[in-house]
Amino acid sequence: MHVRKWVGFDSVDPHNIMDHFIQFFIFVGGSRARRNFVRLLWLASVLVLWSERNNMLFKLKERSIMELLAKVQLISFWGLGKVC
Repeated sequence: MHVRKWVGFDSVDPHNIMDHFIQFFIFVGGSRARRNFVRLLWLASVLVLWSERNNMLFKLKERSIMELLAKVQLISFWGLGKVC
């Protein structure tokens, strides 16, 4: 929700991970650059969530939602720099 709000992307929350994947990888319209950016956001978000899950389970550390959003933003900007 915070990532979508950050980029101004409105959508309905899917109920399972496969619907979420399809929403971001198949049904994204627009230019090729827009599709690639949305896919980058999706991958960055999944990476950050997976990393946070592991931190919570194995290191007993927990970050705030805003810290996680900042990590998604950083990874996204880094990824854009690699693409451009």
